[in-house]
Amino acid sequence: MNPRLEKDQKEQSLIQRCKGGEFRAFRELVEQYQSRIYAVCFGIVRNREDTFDVMQEVFIKIYNSIKHFSGQSGLYVWIYRIAVNTGLDFFRKRKRKQKIIEKSYQDGGTVKGGSHSQSPADIAVSLELKDLVHRAIAKLPDNHKSIIVLREIEGLSYQEIAKIMECSEGTVMSRLFYARKTLMTLLKKYMAVNGDRQNETT
Repeated sequence: MNPRLEKDQKEQSLIQRCKGGEFRAFRELVEQYQSRIYAVCFGIVRNREDTFDVMQEVFIKIYNSIKHFSGQSGLYVWIYRIAVNTGLDFFRKRKRKQKIIEKSYQDGGTVKGGSHSQSPADIAVSLELKDLVHRAIAKLPDNHKSIIVLREIEGLSYQEIAKIMECSEGTVMSRLFYARKTLMTLLKKYMAVNGDRQNETT
């Protein structure tokens, strides 16, 4: 039997078993996709514990909605879309909370236990290049952030990303171009700050 055909048949069988409420089948689905979902979610939220929380929400959504899965987009595309959207929702909510906290400090709030006034420049200097890249990714607009994660971290094709993002391959290429351009600009700023601080200490 053709390996791809056999894989498709196994996937269809797994989907039908999940739709039938077979918990063992859902556990197989979790085991099959959990590492890839972790990579996608972590690429967006950038915190290990938060990633596990997001993953739990992703799997709950999959469990509750798989009975409505039509199969038109392919299982992995459907799952990736849920993971990306859930990760972005979490990131946006966390960002709003951070703004509220920052505003409370600006309005006269105090922080116990010492100073927490470390600047973004100080933080950037203390990180390795990999951490700088992830910090820069976190500052990208949501649609650019997800494109970078899916392409550069997950290594998906333009066609696969287009299905997940529900847009054309041309749109994917355009967003990826501007996302990379913005990312490089942010990295140059971070590296420039890092270089200035190193010069000050020598």
